[in-house]
Amino acid sequence: EIIRRRTSTDGITWSEEETIYVNDTGYYAYFLSPAIIWDGEKYNIWVITSSNNTIQYYTALASDITNWNLERTIVLTYKDADNIEYKPWHLDVINDNGTYIMLIMCKSFESAAENRWTMFMTTSSDNTNYETPYVVIYGDPDSWDSYMYRGSIVKVNDEYRIYYSAGSAAYSISSIWGIGVSTSKNLRNFIGAL
Repeated sequence: EIIRRRTSTDGITWSEEETIYVNDTGYYAYFLSPAIIWDGEKYNIWVITSSNNTIQYYTALASDITNWNLERTIVLTYKDADNIEYKPWHLDVINDNGTYIMLIMCKSFESAAENRWTMFMTTSSDNTNYETPYVVIYGDPDSWDSYMYRGSIVKVNDEYRIYYSAGSAAYSISSIWGIGVSTSKNLRNFIGAL
């Protein structure tokens, strides 16, 4: 895995590509789905580590973006209303006035629920202690979004929006792919979700 970046001050002209991280751990998918927030002093970086199904939180200074410092591992448990366990696969994080909002796409690896792809959410006021994740979107096994992929959350005025990519089948050339959107005023009861 190699993570690269380009920068721009106007969104039109971009810098040359630069490598900011190379996975040399020997593990595949060790730095999945990075979510990055610049806080004015440092980059805050959250990644899924598939080798142990945890979230790892790193920081990096602007003066040395290639030096990622592991701050902590965030261990969460993902269970739905049927008590089915999930493992994290992709995530997004935003900071909403001091509240960290984490959106995590999870996959159930239990044989009885092998095709369950589900979006969970959790929040934290200190980026250390996160509440128990709860389901915000189920992939519909009978619809175009049975196989959910990565989601992103944004806040527009007083409304939260989750945009997510999904397909009708996981690994099929005939799968129908699209982008879904769900909205909420309070981080629960997303419209167009459950």
